Amino acid sequence: MGSIMFSSLLPKVFANKNICEDSLDKNPGAFNVFKNCGVKMGMICLVLDMLKGIIPVYISTRFLDYNNLWFLLVLISPVLGHAIGMFNDFKGGKCISTSFGVLLGIFHITPIVLVLAFTYIFFVILFMGKSNYKKSIWTYTFFAIISSLILFYNNLNVIALACIDIAIIAIYKHYYAQSHIIADKEMVNDAR
Repeated sequence: MGSIMFSSLLPKVFANKNICEDSLDKNPGAFNVFKNCGVKMGMICLVLDMLKGIIPVYISTRFLDYNNLWFLLVLISPVLGHAIGMFNDFKGGKCISTSFGVLLGIFHITPIVLVLAFTYIFFVILFMGKSNYKKSIWTYTFFAIISSLILFYNNLNVIALACIDIAIIAIYKHYYAQSHIIADKEMVNDAR
């Protein structure tokens, strides 16, 4: 489910727009749908990107012990699938919506999603007017540290490892996207 890029697919089908081509960062994510297709389409894509994390994780909590290593795979698979974008020519997204979805899927076990939400809010305020990439990289870095401390302390070791893995995937995707934007800008400047 993680590799189904709703934010790329739905704008193509219903608005005849290629979100990846129409955006500077080439990201098939909900933010670019909001920006290029409007609030209604953006909300639909945001909810679907979150649901692809919520649904498999929540269902698996009914069958797997949350300290089982198989549960780690269930937690990181939607995020990794979204990052890779196997069904989108391997052009995945930056995993924000899907990582929130995964964490909402385990809300009945731990409200660790609130750490991610408050950390995001903190860095958005702290870096107001700065690059969204920096905000996200700092957010996921601090989220990995804070969530792992909380979760390891509460013996939720597999969930702690999953939060670290999710953060690493998101940090990599944001760093990778930022470096490509910088390279594209340098190419344009060199061409002038």
